[in-house]
Amino acid sequence: MNMETLLEARNLWIEVSVNGSWLPAVQDLNFTVYAGEILGIVGESGCGKSLTALSLPGLLPGGTRRRDGSVYFEGRDLTGLCEKELRPVRGRDIAMVFQEPLPSLNPLMSAGRQIAETLELHGQKDRDLNRKKVLELMGQLELPVPEKLINAYPHQLSGGMCQRVMLALALIGRPKLLIADEPTTALDQNTGSQILSLISNSNRERGTSVLFISHDLSAIQKICSRVLVMYSGSIVEEGPVEAVFSRPAHEYTRLLLGAIPDRKRKGRPLANIPGRVPSLEERPGGCPFSGRCPSVQERCLSAFPEERLIAAVDAGTAGRKHSSRCVLYPEGQN
Repeated sequence: MNMETLLEARNLWIEVSVNGSWLPAVQDLNFTVYAGEILGIVGESGCGKSLTALSLPGLLPGGTRRRDGSVYFEGRDLTGLCEKELRPVRGRDIAMVFQEPLPSLNPLMSAGRQIAETLELHGQKDRDLNRKKVLELMGQLELPVPEKLINAYPHQLSGGMCQRVMLALALIGRPKLLIADEPTTALDQNTGSQILSLISNSNRERGTSVLFISHDLSAIQKICSRVLVMYSGSIVEEGPVEAVFSRPAHEYTRLLLGAIPDRKRKGRPLANIPGRVPSLEERPGGCPFSGRCPSVQERCLSAFPEERLIAAVDAGTAGRKHSSRCVLYPEGQN
């Protein structure tokens, strides 16, 4: 079955101001989010995942800028819109959930009021109807005693409850795309699993497409159908989750997966990635992972390999390709 393109990033470059100079933090990014799917982006901190997410609805912070590239949503170029034109897109078409829920909520407004405000901003002025919708959604997101919590303030809620409120705030407008940026990182394992289930349920029951950003490979594996592996501002591998996890085709991906405890490897040491993600000033030429790769070759230092198709695209099905930018995994190996 063909999949309909919802969002497409084309040749996206994002720069950060460092000591008076603009340095590329995200480089020549190309990817697609299809309608109804959950697409994951995974990579260590500092790989450009959050900047990529913020750039899509035009929310880049100060000291950063989009140098080049476009973001198309349902065929419309968002990068050509002014702030006034973007405002209706945010919340109604594209909504975001952030890693730290408490700082993202207004401490002076009750949870229910903040959720309802999204409806009001997009033209739904019937307060009684909005309250009913808020209570219904809070119940669906498993917030206990919604009739009581609707009047609670953020400081009165636990971290897990605040994240559910953020999720309700994002979903109340029934967006077509939910961008979830590390939504479980600040939560304990049990609460984080519940949030993953709620995001998955929204995708399944509402048809909400999700761009799920995380450094947690196990979370990606649980809810995503496809995954992009980012390193130092570039996509180094992409493909269906089952293909990438079972047959990683980039050394960075292989080492990330090797660092996860697995019963099949019981008694064997976990993989170790030496060093750290290079700062913007330290990025090497050639392959961005060359400075940490245990299998680096001379040719890796001079040029970043072009994208190589590892496995063929399923006939008639978009988004099924498995590709990598690593010379160690030749085209068509699978």
